[in-house]
Amino acid sequence: MSTVRQAWTWRLLDREGRLASEATPGASGRFDAEAWLGAHWRRLEGEGVAQAVLLRDGDAVGVAVDLRPFAW
Repeated sequence: MSTVRQAWTWRLLDREGRLASEATPGASGRFDAEAWLGAHWRRLEGEGVAQAVLLRDGDAVGVAVDLRPFAW
């Protein structure tokens, strides 16, 4: 029996909700995908990415993560 590995990636959206990029490294698990976003969110936000949507095998999982800092 073969094991099917799920590909976890991110769909990156700009401030208007348009696709900024889906070219994120694939991860074999959700933890690794979330760790990648945690390590790169500041750079992504600086490049104009406003939200990230976690994908498993191309399907959205959960809600979008807002990368914009809070305006206090």
